[in-house]
Amino acid sequence: MVRIGNIGDTSVDIMSLTDDVHGDLNGQGSCSVPQTIAIGEFYECSFSATVSGNADSGETDTVTAAGSGPAGTVNANGVTTVMVTDVLPTISLTKLPSPMFVAEPSGLVTFTIRVRNTGTAESVTLTTLMDDIHGDLDGQGDCSVPQTIPADLSYYCSFTATVAGTAGDSETDTVTAAATDDELNETYAQGTATVSVVAAIIFADGFESGDTSSWSSTIP
Repeated sequence: MVRIGNIGDTSVDIMSLTDDVHGDLNGQGSCSVPQTIAIGEFYECSFSATVSGNADSGETDTVTAAGSGPAGTVNANGVTTVMVTDVLPTISLTKLPSPMFVAEPSGLVTFTIRVRNTGTAESVTLTTLMDDIHGDLDGQGDCSVPQTIPADLSYYCSFTATVAGTAGDSETDTVTAAATDDELNETYAQGTATVSVVAAIIFADGFESGDTSSWSSTIP
């Protein structure tokens, strides 16, 4: 909000209102000039503008009102500072297997990882992807870190691993992702996937199959 008070002993005519960052304020928001301000009265208006920057930075701008009165020209300045506060990063992680079932004694499963930057303020850097069974995923399949993930977007990768066991067994593993923003604030997310082991099917010709072709999943 901009407020101009007449503290003199005559009325004044304000002919211009200028912000050193946001320019001529005439027509911005409710601001309009010229304006005549009587003795002891004031004129006020407001406008909206975007202030951006990293945490703890700020924007300082000066508004200058200029005009004239019976005694000549008049002008006044007003200064304000807006600070940018820190917004902590947030991410989510989804892990899906394909197929969701393997025939005993073992089978190959492709795991798809999706890490989403759920924040809206800034990008994050994905620094680690660790699977509690299959280890560090950096370099496995097409998974690679570090990765920069813009706000409200996702990083996808996949890797293939063997799941083994006897019918009725299952393997549940968890991937943990770590990420930081440019102020080095850390955030974490986890995603869990379960693959079940089913009995193999023995056909009359001796062919063995787990018939898992239709048991797959897709990641949104």
